[in-house]
Amino acid sequence: MSWTWWSSAPPVSPGGWWPGNLAGHAPGGVRVGLAGRSERRLADARAGLGAAASAWPLLVADSADPVSLAALARAARVVVSTVGPYRARGLALVQACAGAGTDYADLTGEVLFIRDSIDRCHDVAAAAGARIVHCCGFDSVPSDLGVLGLHEAARADGAGDLEDTTLVVTALRGGVSGGTLASMMGQQAEVRANAQLRRIVADPYALSPDRAAEPGLGDERDPGWARHDGGLGMWTGPFAMAGINTRVVRRSNALQGWAYGRRFRYREVTGFGAGPAAPLLAGAASVALKAAEAGLAFGPSRAMLARLLPAPGQGPGERTRRTGYFRIEIHTRTSAGARYVGAVEAQGDPGYAATSVMLGETALCLALDRDQLPDCAGVLTPATAMGAALTARLRSAGHTLTTRQTTQLPGSSGRLPHTGGMIRLGTSADLAAASGVYRRASLSNAGDRGNLLAHPEYLVLGPEGLAEGRTHVAEQDGSVVGFATWAETAGTIELEDLFVDPGYMRRGIATALVSRIAEVLRARGAERLEVTANPHAMAFYRSAGFIDCGVAETNFGAAPRLVLVLS
Repeated sequence: MSWTWWSSAPPVSPGGWWPGNLAGHAPGGVRVGLAGRSERRLADARAGLGAAASAWPLLVADSADPVSLAALARAARVVVSTVGPYRARGLALVQACAGAGTDYADLTGEVLFIRDSIDRCHDVAAAAGARIVHCCGFDSVPSDLGVLGLHEAARADGAGDLEDTTLVVTALRGGVSGGTLASMMGQQAEVRANAQLRRIVADPYALSPDRAAEPGLGDERDPGWARHDGGLGMWTGPFAMAGINTRVVRRSNALQGWAYGRRFRYREVTGFGAGPAAPLLAGAASVALKAAEAGLAFGPSRAMLARLLPAPGQGPGERTRRTGYFRIEIHTRTSAGARYVGAVEAQGDPGYAATSVMLGETALCLALDRDQLPDCAGVLTPATAMGAALTARLRSAGHTLTTRQTTQLPGSSGRLPHTGGMIRLGTSADLAAASGVYRRASLSNAGDRGNLLAHPEYLVLGPEGLAEGRTHVAEQDGSVVGFATWAETAGTIELEDLFVDPGYMRRGIATALVSRIAEVLRARGAERLEVTANPHAMAFYRSAGFIDCGVAETNFGAAPRLVLVLS
């Protein structure tokens, strides 16, 4: 077998680091070659890699010479490129690999380059069986594999789709790559001069395979300022890599037929904790990032920063590369109400030592694990091209990738809460138990109790929902503790009943029941779920995603009308 590294990156760059990592860890029998524009520089680079690389062949290839790139692609099983800025130099090699059916990986974080690659190469690569995989370093492997791990855990538990999902960088130490800065500055210059490119970069679904088919989930712009996140219990600020990572993760969802869910909302932030200094730190980081963006966008300050910041090929010193690290948490809530947290951690500078491991294991995964990879081709992502196979390799290389469930009902003996094993389709045999829940829950609200006792007929639960398969029940320890029923009248789908036994309220059961009903209705092609809400339940319905849509008349007077958009 044969695969090739193609780059003119000097040894201090991330691209220059990863062949050294590979030389020390590639299994016997793997043939590795070095390719680039200058045979002399290639020979010097090989000499610095030690005895393990002394026999690696050298191949001269140039991005301006399509014939040399075609020969390189034909000679390799996998080509790994560190040639950035990629939009200026990299597309010709991607096209050569796509046409030859050769797998390809790189370290780009450039939205415009990847969009070009998708538009020009996806269909060709898919037809030829080539896996074109961008973003195989710190952006965006931790994000992409971390979210994939959450999806697989929720699916295995029967916990429904991923919905609100937030990546939090909890710790990060490392240096700045001159090549990464050059790529950022190059993209900023293009965007500043072209309104259409600005719209592409700003689009949260810029890398989607089918933009028109993406769900409308409201404002999904990357967070730009400090804020206190009540759900996370901490102050957060922007994360510089969110602009590329979030788009890669959304592409992974779409390429898998929106397997994570049609209501998958994803964002990335930096966490600053909950201590007294947290709001100041989050605010300072936000201002600093905005100032850097403004400085790079303004001509004179951009020129000054270019003189002060690392140039392409320059980066942090040996000690920083060795002592750096990152720690990431990814929090998600599923459509069935379960909560999970994933963790991704690694030692070594994120953009250098850790990235070199990610890129090297990506190359080995594409070359050696082909029988374990997802059956797909085209312009892919780390999650869709390699998935669990790459996760296993990174764990073996010392990276941490874990997933755990963080919520469960008291007394559930570790079972997953409010999902698969606890929310089920009701049957007529549940009528007596559901009737008890209905009566107790109805009478638990002091404001309604008098009217209901004066009209006992309203405290009788009809059997139709259970008999017709429109009711789901929540069960704990063999007892029904809640239920929800939907009904359709004159084309309107209504949440007819939602009741939780008073002894089990405020444990997420109502949220899980609504999520399961919504999941069932989406599968039936429904677009809206409406409800006539008891005024005391308005806060709950709004937290579950319902919005006001009018007023309805009931036997006890006017009541608010709300709707949950399902599509």
